[in-house]
Amino acid sequence: MSETAAGSGLRLGVAGAGPVGLSLALLAAQRWARARITLLDARPAGVAPAADGRALALSWGSAQTLVSLGLTPSVLEAIGAPIAHVHVSQAPSNRLSDWASTQIHADRVGLPRLGSVVRYGDLVGQLEALWAQRVAAEPQRLQHRQGVKVQPGSALPLRHGSRTLGCRVADDEFDLLIHAEGQPQADALRPESPGQRLGWAYGQSAWVGEAVLQAPDAGHAIGPLAQPDAAFERFTPNGPLALLPLRPAPGLKLAAGQHAVSLVWCQRGLTGTGSGASAIDAMDEAARCAAVQALLPQDAPQVVAIGPLRRFDLALHLQAHLLAPRQLVAGNAAQTLHPVAGQGLNLGLRDAAALVTLLDEAQRQWPGPDSPQATGGHQAGLDHAIRAWVQQRRRDRALTVGLTHTLATGFLPGGTLLPAVRDGLLGLTQAFAPLKKALGQQLIWGLRA
Repeated sequence: MSETAAGSGLRLGVAGAGPVGLSLALLAAQRWARARITLLDARPAGVAPAADGRALALSWGSAQTLVSLGLTPSVLEAIGAPIAHVHVSQAPSNRLSDWASTQIHADRVGLPRLGSVVRYGDLVGQLEALWAQRVAAEPQRLQHRQGVKVQPGSALPLRHGSRTLGCRVADDEFDLLIHAEGQPQADALRPESPGQRLGWAYGQSAWVGEAVLQAPDAGHAIGPLAQPDAAFERFTPNGPLALLPLRPAPGLKLAAGQHAVSLVWCQRGLTGTGSGASAIDAMDEAARCAAVQALLPQDAPQVVAIGPLRRFDLALHLQAHLLAPRQLVAGNAAQTLHPVAGQGLNLGLRDAAALVTLLDEAQRQWPGPDSPQATGGHQAGLDHAIRAWVQQRRRDRALTVGLTHTLATGFLPGGTLLPAVRDGLLGLTQAFAPLKKALGQQLIWGLRA
C-alpha cells in the first residue's frame, strides 16, 4: 500500500448507522471539508428500517450536538418529550429515607430543559434524512454503503513496511475506521490495552416498556413531580426504577391529566428464566401498576396503565477505544452501560464529537489534490491525534461509568454503600449546592474535549 492515494484526503470509514455512527459521519462531513467519508450500514439497500420504539435519554448537551448537525430545535421538540425536573430518591428503609432525595430543576440551572426522551426509530430517521441530503450534495466524497456488516476485528490491516496505515473492508480502504455499532463482549480483565475488554454482570434484569401516569385532580395542588416533564429515578430494594417523560405512541388516547412515560423497572436476581422472572410475567396489568406505584414517592402521580414489557439482562461491557492500529470503537461498540442514569447515548455522542474535534488538525494537514502522498509527519500527526482521543475518552468514560456503576450497585441492600450512607448522600447532594451542581454538570454535559 502506498502511504495514501494521491489527492484522496483522509479516508474515514464509519461502521454502524445508528445514532452515534450517523452523528459521527455528519459531524465529520460538516467539519472535515476534504475528507472522504463512507458510512457502512449493515441494513441491505431497499430494506426499510424496522420500527424501533426504544426510548433514549438525551441530555441538554447531546441535544445541542444534534442541533449542530442540522436537527432543528423544532424537530427535536416534535420527536422528543422534554425533561425539566429530575427526582432521585430511595425507597424508604428508615427515617432518613423519608426526606433524603435529590431534585434537579432546569430553571434553577439556567436551562429551558435538562434533556429529552426520544424514540430510537424517530431519531435515526431524522439523522438518516440529514445524511442522505449530505451524500446527495457531495457524492464525490461522501458515500453510504448498505448491506455491509463489519464486525470489530474483521477489517484487514493495510501496512507500509512495518507500519499499519489503515485497513480494508471489502473493496474500501480507509486511513481510519470507527466501529460505532454492536456490543463488546467481556473476555478480558483490563480495558486499557488495544483490543482488551471488561465485563460485569449485574445480576439484574430490566423490564422496559411504556406506562401512563395520572396527575392529581384539578382541586389538588400540582407540584413539579406531577408535571408531565418530570423524571423519576427511584432506588428500590431490588434495583432502580425509572419513569421518563415520553411522547404518546401513535394511536394512544390519553384522558385529561394523563401523560405517557417510559418505564425501566430493574429487578435483581431475575436474570435468565428463573421463577422470579416467571412471577413478573404472570402479573396482570393491574398488579404491575400496583407494584410500580408502591415503589414510587408518595407525591408521585398515579400509575394507571402499563403496556407490554420486554426483559433485558443487565451487564456492563467496556472495550478499549483503540481496537487495533487505525481502528477505534465508539458508542455501543465501546461500552454498554446499566440504564440507571440514561447515559449510554450521551456518552456515545461525546465520543463522536470529541473524535471530530481532536482529529481536526490532523485531517486538515492531510495531503489533498496537490500532494502526492502522506509523509511520515502526516501519519505521525494522525496517530498522535488518535492517542489524544483515546486518552480523553478514557477520562470521560471513567467518570460516567463510575457514576452509573455506583448507582446500579451501591443502592442495593448489601451493596457498597450502607443504607444510612445512601440516604445521607442523597440528602447531602440536595443540600450542598456545589455537589449538586457537579452532579448536574456531569449528567448534562459530561467531560468534553
